[in-house]
Amino acid sequence: MRDVVPGADRPVRSPADGGAAMGGRPTRKPRLLRAAEAAATKAQSRPTAADRRSACRSAREGGLRVIVAAASAAWALLGPPAPSAAAQPPLAAAAAESARADALRADSLFRRVRVSSGAAPETVTIGARFATAVRVTLPAGLRVAFPTSPPQAAALEATDSVRLRPDAAPAADGARSVTAVYPLVAWQTGELPAAELRATLSDSLGRTRVLTVRLRLPVVRSVLPADRRGVQPRGPAGVLGPNWSVRLLALLGALALLAAVLAYLVWRRRRAAHAVARARPAPDPRAAALAGLQRARALRPATPAEWKAFYTLLSDAVRGYAAALSPRWGRELTTAELSARLRAAGRDDAAMRQLLGRADCVKFARHQPADDVAARDLEAAQAWVAAVSAPDAAARTEEAA
Repeated sequence: MRDVVPGADRPVRSPADGGAAMGGRPTRKPRLLRAAEAAATKAQSRPTAADRRSACRSAREGGLRVIVAAASAAWALLGPPAPSAAAQPPLAAAAAESARADALRADSLFRRVRVSSGAAPETVTIGARFATAVRVTLPAGLRVAFPTSPPQAAALEATDSVRLRPDAAPAADGARSVTAVYPLVAWQTGELPAAELRATLSDSLGRTRVLTVRLRLPVVRSVLPADRRGVQPRGPAGVLGPNWSVRLLALLGALALLAAVLAYLVWRRRRAAHAVARARPAPDPRAAALAGLQRARALRPATPAEWKAFYTLLSDAVRGYAAALSPRWGRELTTAELSARLRAAGRDDAAMRQLLGRADCVKFARHQPADDVAARDLEAAQAWVAAVSAPDAAARTEEAA
């Protein structure tokens, strides 16, 4: 007979299997252990931050691939899209920004220009020639254009056109210098009024700037001797009074009577000579002027003295003919005064004005013009003498007014 142990037929469960040791009742885990296991299971099932970032990146890449594929299909079907209105302002802004940058670069290039001026000699006599020079240093890519003649001034006159003297070779940075020389004559003593020269700067793109340069001018002194300050005039040598002798008074009376007789005789002779001259026909002033111009044509000037004689004949013929036509056009007038009165009477001529101005330069500044210029002046003088006649009464009245 076997021994029966109560409860031996029930399976025995270990505490790890959740069973009881003795009575068959399942054992329960502690509450803290169950909470820890639940938290661990939930943490393992929740995705981490790295997993979420990787998933977002994959989604974005997939979306971009879908958008690119859709755009490629639309491009293939519809062609390139027209530029939208929203895309134009950025392009216009970019163009304006580029133009502003080009303007800044151009301004920087123009600001690098350097200018200097000078005059030689620094002191001259009135009517003597001198030269004023302007030197412009240009960076690479710039050009300069000088005027052919200096600015017009009442006291200055150009004897020749501008002479440009560029440097033989540019500097290491590409800069080069150009010097403009203006030969002038001054007709005013003392400090000359300021004169400004305007040159034009330009770059390779056609942008221009105006360069204003103040010319250096010499001090002009007179050809007359210096004024002697402090010299007092000599006092009277004597006064007629009671201290004079009777003999001296008689001698002075006799000399006065003799002078009166001599003056009467001279007056009678001159009166007779004037009567004979009035009886003779007056010479034609136009024929006399043309004869003087013909004598000038026979000359072949080569030296300064011969050039002075040639232009003296031209000037005397023109001025003598003008003085014979009207007393208001006399020989005592300067070139500017005579030109103004001829212009008021309607007898002015640009070629004749240039002829008289060039004659002053030759006679007083030893200027030697070219042979073709002298030939043109001779032809201009002959044309003016042949064309101009005496002013009528209305023109004389208007000119006097």
